[in-house]
Amino acid sequence: MTQLQTVETHQEVRLEALFQGATAEEIVRGMVCDLFPGRIAAVSAFGPESAVLLHMIALADRSTPVVFLDTGKHFEETRAYRKLLIERLRLTDVRVVEPDPAALSARDPNGDLWKSDADACCRIRKVEPLHGALAEFDAWFTGRKRYHGGGREGLAFFERDAGRIKVNPLARWDARMIDRYFDDHSLPRHPLSEQGYLSVGCRPCTAPAADGESVRAGRWRGASKTECGIHTPVARLEPAQPEGAKPAARSASSNVFAVDHAVTRLERADANGHRGGVLWLTGLSGAGKSTVAMALERRLFDRGWQVFTLDGDNLRHGLNGDLGFSPDDRDENIRRAAETAKLMAETGVLVIATFISPLRVHRRTARDIVGWDFHEVFVDAGLEVCEGRDPKGLYARARAGEIPEFTGVSAPYEEPDAPELRLDTASREIDACVAELAAYAARVLAHGAPAAKRAG
Repeated sequence: MTQLQTVETHQEVRLEALFQGATAEEIVRGMVCDLFPGRIAAVSAFGPESAVLLHMIALADRSTPVVFLDTGKHFEETRAYRKLLIERLRLTDVRVVEPDPAALSARDPNGDLWKSDADACCRIRKVEPLHGALAEFDAWFTGRKRYHGGGREGLAFFERDAGRIKVNPLARWDARMIDRYFDDHSLPRHPLSEQGYLSVGCRPCTAPAADGESVRAGRWRGASKTECGIHTPVARLEPAQPEGAKPAARSASSNVFAVDHAVTRLERADANGHRGGVLWLTGLSGAGKSTVAMALERRLFDRGWQVFTLDGDNLRHGLNGDLGFSPDDRDENIRRAAETAKLMAETGVLVIATFISPLRVHRRTARDIVGWDFHEVFVDAGLEVCEGRDPKGLYARARAGEIPEFTGVSAPYEEPDAPELRLDTASREIDACVAELAAYAARVLAHGAPAAKRAG
């Protein structure tokens, strides 16, 4: 499982925020090149509007896999158009996926199931094959648009479907924008377009649309069916609250409203050459969190990154100076720290947060607040090692009973279950740990060359 699949916050909400105000081209490039490199595919029917999205994908990376569900009932014109677009756009990884022969033999031996049960036909020929085809991917593109109607009017750019992110870069495009893109890029039209086919699926269930009808009016004409089954309504739920966590703080007033920024997070990433995010370093006192964080900050800053270390001790000298170490105060300490880190990450800064955050529920709360760009890093050095170091003399004082509720001595530390990264500072040199963490940050947050450098 990848990081995005393990994050408890609904990633589609965070992605909507990240790409607020972005163009379709920027969404495609961001997903292909920055967020899901090698882990995203496109699913295309090679219909009348398909060339637009496929062209954008080809510009970002023409090796991006494109899945074509060959139901065995496509128009020959569609097959010819698929071949033409592959050649014109130089797509290098178009995967033709066919139904399971055994399933066809058992459930549609005569090939006419569509006459009696169109849903079952689609399930055998499209839904089930797609499930296997997407098994290796964490996200996939669709060409759906709001103006198509038929339940798509409220379509978002991002959805979550069966554990994957479904991306709809053209959700807000209309027919005029599609036509203009075809013209601007001299893209070939589907052979059936001039015959009145505005949307093309399988031959038995597709008819031309009459003047004034919606784009998909010719699909399953006369039936209540509007989708083949690979696209179903996805409920947008509030993020699940971690077990044992307190509800996230909300404004006490109903007269307070969030304000949208004029600068998007994607624009900030373009300017910086990296995305904002939070590396949350957790571990016992003395494990080396602050040492690693400060060295990493220096290394990345020297490379031109916008980076800042949010240190737990420093925060307790200011923003959290009114908090002690009771369970309630520890909860509030983490909440404030996570909210601060989230705001900083939204400005495009890489935040290196160093907090013991001893309980798993603390880290789950922080992850829930920050969202999908939260990266848990376990700075791992056992109690014996940390107590042997005791750089601040805190363990000695705790053993003497001078410091109550001290993590590792009189209060528990729960190791992370599945951190994004584990740094063994007990047996490895600090420089090696810093290098590993820097490489991880570059891998998951790098965003190409900064805009100023590209312009030069």
